[in-house]
Amino acid sequence: MFNLITFFYFIILIINAFLLQLEPTKTTIEDIITRPYSYKGKYVEINGLVNLYIQGPGGTNYYLLRGDYGGIIRVNTQESSPVINKKYIVRGIIYTEEESFPKRQLSVFMSEKERIALEFPVPTFFVEPKEINEGQIAFLNWNAPSASKVLINGEEVNAYGKREIMTKETKSFHLVAIYPDGSSKESKVTIKVNKSILMNLLKDHVIFILFGILLISLVFIVFYVFIKRPVSQKFPYVSPTMNQEMNRKEFIEDKFVYTTDDEFRTIKIVKNPLKTLKFIPGKFLIISGEDKGKELRIAGYPTKAGFVVSIGRKEVTGDKAFAHIQLKEKTVSREQAEFIYNDNKLYVRNLSETNYTQLNGIDLKPGEISEVYPKSIIKFGEVEFQYLV
Repeated sequence: MFNLITFFYFIILIINAFLLQLEPTKTTIEDIITRPYSYKGKYVEINGLVNLYIQGPGGTNYYLLRGDYGGIIRVNTQESSPVINKKYIVRGIIYTEEESFPKRQLSVFMSEKERIALEFPVPTFFVEPKEINEGQIAFLNWNAPSASKVLINGEEVNAYGKREIMTKETKSFHLVAIYPDGSSKESKVTIKVNKSILMNLLKDHVIFILFGILLISLVFIVFYVFIKRPVSQKFPYVSPTMNQEMNRKEFIEDKFVYTTDDEFRTIKIVKNPLKTLKFIPGKFLIISGEDKGKELRIAGYPTKAGFVVSIGRKEVTGDKAFAHIQLKEKTVSREQAEFIYNDNKLYVRNLSETNYTQLNGIDLKPGEISEVYPKSIIKFGEVEFQYLV
């Protein structure tokens, strides 16, 4: 019996040694917590911030590692204590066990095999466009993962976000990201404003310009009163029948026409947009879901940020119904995302905090915006579009 136990013990050691020679599976703490049985017994690589270190009885020490999206996993270690509030890459094997107290539940933890200290990343900070004319809007974008505090020109802001900037003068912005371990990283951007020649002339010669406008107005009044003879005005006759036809035509043009279930099963859009809306160049090919293989074009609603198309499960009425894509999939949020067409470029902004919008397989965080290029794949829940030009 003893020899059999010894034999199995050596087999386990050999398997562990073999696993350590393999490349680990890179994943996230949140995915392991969500799907523990998929990772049980696997050699994985994760990264996170050390929140707490505990010296357990009998030399069983462990620490708590927090992921970028708030998930926490226990890591058993036989090495020295990690630095609290420092980020590490950790490699090891995932185990699960059932705990009966305080209630029956599944516990997931990692047995550490390797630990590598990480530097906090330099924050992303850029402005688009870099040069504007007076009266135009620029977009300030930033993202400082893992930062505990972010300051822009001394004002505290969220770790990631976007802001509209309108300035009459060239202006610089200074971002400082402060991390849990006390370290900080900085980044700077500058918005260059091109002065309008006409505006400069107006500022420098405002008195002469006002005098010129007054003189032209007096000449026009004299011409109209003393020279121009009143003439009878003739208007084209519009018969009651023609008037009725015109009213009927306007009524038909203003009537909302939606796609039918025969055309799309999970998508509802308005077919005939208003003249004030703008068609976004290109088309969208549906590559997954019940409407796979079908195409659609969209029109944007004019805003200060550009022409906007909203996407979500909720139904929109009124003028903005023409610039809305209603997705009936349950995996889509009521307000999922929006397309923004500005300066001949197409962007997508994620609005959902539960079902993230994906661009080319990468999750966009709430409020995050990214440019959509031709052949890009955008995923909302279980529905995928490919943008074609």
